[in-house]
Parts: sequence; C-alpha cells; structure tokens
Amino acid sequence: MKKVIFWARQNRHVWWSLLLPYIIFMFFLPERLVTNDYWVSHIPLDDLIPFCPPFVIFYCLWFPMLFFTGLWLLLKDGEGFKKYMLFLSVAYTIGAVFYILFPNGQDLRPASFEARDMFTRLIARLYSADTNTNVLPSMHVVGCFAILASLYDTKTIRRRWVRPMATVLTVLVIVSTVFIKQHSALDIAAGIAYSAFLYFGVYVLLGKARKGSDKTK
Repeated sequence: MKKVIFWARQNRHVWWSLLLPYIIFMFFLPERLVTNDYWVSHIPLDDLIPFCPPFVIFYCLWFPMLFFTGLWLLLKDGEGFKKYMLFLSVAYTIGAVFYILFPNGQDLRPASFEARDMFTRLIARLYSADTNTNVLPSMHVVGCFAILASLYDTKTIRRRWVRPMATVLTVLVIVSTVFIKQHSALDIAAGIAYSAFLYFGVYVLLGKARKGSDKTK
C-alpha cells in the first residue's frame, strides 16, 4: 500500500482517473432522461446493411480497448493520460447535453431473432442494458477516436504493429455498431465529425498551447 501511495505522489496524473466516475455518470444521465419522444436517426443506407450478429464480438471489444489504453497511458505516459481523460470527459459532457436538448434514437433493432445462439443472446443483453436512445453522435465512434488519438500521440509505443492493429480493430468496432443494429450510419458520420472537433481542441489547440507555455518557462 505504501508503494502505491508513493507512486501516486510521484505521478500526479493518477488523480485524473477520478474523472472516470463522472464520465460514467454522464453516460447514464441521458439514458435515464431520454426514453421516448425522440427524433429518429435513419438514412436509406441503413436499410441496405444486413443484421450480422457475429459483429457483436467487435462491438464488445470497445470496452477492454478503452480500459487497457487508459491503463497503458496511466502507467507509461502521464501527459497522454491527461489528454485521454480530458477528451473523454469533454466528449461525454457535451454529448449528454446534446442528447438531453435534442432527444434522438433509432428504430433499427429487429423485433425478434431468427436464430438463438451465443451472438444473439449477447446482443439481447446489450439491448436490455443500453437503450436505443442517445445514439447521435455515436459515443462508440468517439471512444474509438479517443483510443486512436492517444495511441498515435504517445511516444511510449515501440512496436510498429500496435498502431496499425489498433486502427483495424477500431474500424471493425465502428462498423459493428451498424451490423448489430445498435446505430444508424448517420450516427457514425456524426460521431466522426464530433471526434474531429474534439481532436482539434484537445490534441491540436491544447498541444500547441502547452508547447508555447513550455517555451516561455
């Protein structure tokens, strides 16, 4: 325990991890407030995308990818961890406000499953845990961009295959959202635009500001 306390004192960025309960709260807040009377997110492309239950595996990869990216930065790159947590905190704060002011959802989920297997059972659990509201922009997309932004920003990754592999996995995670009918393709487009805005603010503008302040010291 003493070693942990000593490490925390030497690595002040660890306190940024306290933002995690706040991020979780901002996710569940609109889930409780927005349940019906929502604008339906839908474009014709959605009708051409088949329902592919096996893609739920990639969808679920999002959670460990977020966790292990944060853990790596926490242990290896303090500044990177701060930017990662700031990206997610701002994303979920603005996102929650938008969901509440502009209630939205999607009606793409199948009424029933033709086959009952491990994939459809997992999807059924996801459907019950995560409502079909608050979908635009897709926070799954935003989380993927947070992962990629931090991995390409940090200088602590030595193995060349890590970033390309992470890129492929995040693309699969993003497309999985439409293949399991958790999102509309419109949600993905909005998520990409929203992520670009967040990236510019956190990694470009803030990065330049920090470099400028370092030069004046």
